[in-house]
Amino acid sequence: MKVHHYDSVTGEYLESANAQESPLEPGVFLVPAYATQQAPPAARVGFAACWRENAWAMVEDHRGERLWDASAAEVTVRQLGPLPEGLSASPPEPGPNAGLDAQILALEATVTQRRLREAALTEAGRAWLADLDAQIAALRAQRTPE
Repeated sequence: MKVHHYDSVTGEYLESANAQESPLEPGVFLVPAYATQQAPPAARVGFAACWRENAWAMVEDHRGERLWDASAAEVTVRQLGPLPEGLSASPPEPGPNAGLDAQILALEATVTQRRLREAALTEAGRAWLADLDAQIAALRAQRTPE
C-alpha cells in the first residue's frame, strides 16, 4: 500500500512511499503523521499539490519566478499562493533617467575605501576624487525630474 507524504506546515506534497505493516496487527498498514492514502493529483506547471481539509488542492506556486514591484525592485516569492498584489511578471519600463543612473552607479562603484585613503594622502588622489565628483555632478544635472 502506498502513502503520500506532505509538508506539516504548507501541506505541499513531498513524496510517495510504501506503508509499513503493523508489527502488532498483520495485514494492517500504518499511515504516518502528515501522510494520506489518497494519491495526489497530477502535477501542473505553476501549481503545487497541497493537502488541505482532508483533500488535495492545487495551489498557485510562484516560487522561483522573477517578479517586480511598482518601484522596479525584483522580488522573490517564498510562499505558495496567488501572485501577491502589486507584483508583476514583467519588469517596468525603464524611466527617462535609467541610462544616466547606470553611469552614475558605475562611477560611484569605482570609489573604494583604498582609493579614498589614497585620495586623502596624495595631491593626485585628491585631484582624481574631485574629477570623479565633477563627473557625477554633471550627470546628475542632466537628469530630468520624475
